Amino acid sequence: MILIFYVSIALVMLISLGKRNHLINNIYFNNYVMLMMVLTIAMAIGMRDITFGTDSFAYSNTFLGLKQFSLIEALKAQIYEPLFIIWQWILGRFFSSPHTFFMINFLFFSGILIIGLRKIVNKRFVLFIFFGYVSLSFFGNMITNIIRQGLSISLIILAVCLYINKEKKDIFFFLVLICASLFHYSTVPVALLLTFINIKNIKVKNLLLIWFALFIAFLLKIQNVFSPFVNNPIISSYMSDYALRNYGGGIYRKDFLIFSLVWLLLGLFLYKKFKFNLKYSLILKFYIISNLYFLIFGFLPFSERFAIYSWSLIPLLVWYPLSLIEKSRPLIIFGICLISLIIAIVTDSFYYLSK
Repeated sequence: MILIFYVSIALVMLISLGKRNHLINNIYFNNYVMLMMVLTIAMAIGMRDITFGTDSFAYSNTFLGLKQFSLIEALKAQIYEPLFIIWQWILGRFFSSPHTFFMINFLFFSGILIIGLRKIVNKRFVLFIFFGYVSLSFFGNMITNIIRQGLSISLIILAVCLYINKEKKDIFFFLVLICASLFHYSTVPVALLLTFINIKNIKVKNLLLIWFALFIAFLLKIQNVFSPFVNNPIISSYMSDYALRNYGGGIYRKDFLIFSLVWLLLGLFLYKKFKFNLKYSLILKFYIISNLYFLIFGFLPFSERFAIYSWSLIPLLVWYPLSLIEKSRPLIIFGICLISLIIAIVTDSFYYLSK
């Protein structure tokens, strides 16, 4: 299985060197390679040990338990958010294996992601951005363990892409945000920010000032400033005794802070390098706004669950501007693919393929 996956990665490298719309690097061949990658990952997820992830084990038990309930009974149980319960219940009418359930979840996640990416770049170029996602160290956790939030994040990415495509909010943008919130309630603060902030007109400079102020508050550990938010039921689960007892990563994670800062600085560099491209400015703004979520709640355990809303936009920060220069700078595309692969191997981003 992993051999086929690495063959697909080798083909991505080869495609990156090919001329646009040539025998390779055309929409048909690129889609074939992406399909190969998606199906290989899906099969690997279907064959993995479910007990390897705490959340995935719980989802497996819930999936099997809901099969004996009607939809109304399942919703009344209030085990998870309503849209995820409905999704689990529907799949349970057709499939009996939790392994199949996890495979379909990944295919659903990938489908939403790919639909979004096709809104903002050439359909042929989607392969590279998808590879960018696969190379992320937290991608495996998002598609095998924190599935509920992973599906919600894929919808957030779709909403972002819809906005970037039309440079305005429309009914589909709001509907997707509502669906994302009903898959995982932690999405609600991000959805509200994206709903009520006039993203197109707000200046990057003003967002940076807000980000820097919260950055300082994070460094000074001014927890009481944000304590009124802690009683919110959406956030309270992250403050439970269970969370405090079982999360070994600590709070105020400076490594997460530095990681967020590095991509922000890269985004600002590319924003200037590409002459303040309007669509790229929207991606950068979405990243900054989403990262505020982490800065506000970085004093909680599992703070990566808040940071991941901004981190999931990293491939767009990196690859969207490259889509603008692909024709004149093919070696740069190859170089970024190679760097992504090296980072993925060093950080063991493909661990889920062999579990």
